[in-house]
Amino acid sequence: AQLVLMQTNTAEAAYQAHAYLQAAAMYQVLAEKQNNASDPQRELYYSALHSYADLLAPEATPKQDEASVHAARDGLKKVGALFVERWPKDERTPSLAFNIARAMYLDENYTDAANALAAFAKQYPTNKDARAAVTLSWDALEKQGSFKELAESAQAVLTSTVIQDETLKADAKRIIEGS
Repeated sequence: AQLVLMQTNTAEAAYQAHAYLQAAAMYQVLAEKQNNASDPQRELYYSALHSYADLLAPEATPKQDEASVHAARDGLKKVGALFVERWPKDERTPSLAFNIARAMYLDENYTDAANALAAFAKQYPTNKDARAAVTLSWDALEKQGSFKELAESAQAVLTSTVIQDETLKADAKRIIEGS
């Protein structure tokens, strides 16, 4: 118990020193030592995710090199997917699901990003990030030249009774008219 407390304090110190990758790695190791799906494991994994997110934040200090940014996005996608799978009803899951999909987009993995962003918007149509998910999904489809899928997605938004965002519906109409 003392060793775990010391390791947790070391991870916290790394986080406070803005050594986000090191903190995330320490939190992950600590989480893997916990019972599966336990509350302590969930919180340690979330601390790792929070560390990755802070490294990726535009206002992160110090500024990060590309290798660190790539490692943080990779960690966010892997640990985030594990978190979403183990704790689907956690209140933080929708935000994590969006950030995983956005990390795919930022890594220019447009096929997976388009699918993940569309799935997010479908699963969480009233979430604060739903509009951004749809627009990023459309952009990913356009970047890979999937114009038929783009028009189909726009049509689905336009005819959706769940999506109430009029600006998004107007954008969908413009896409359909332009295809």
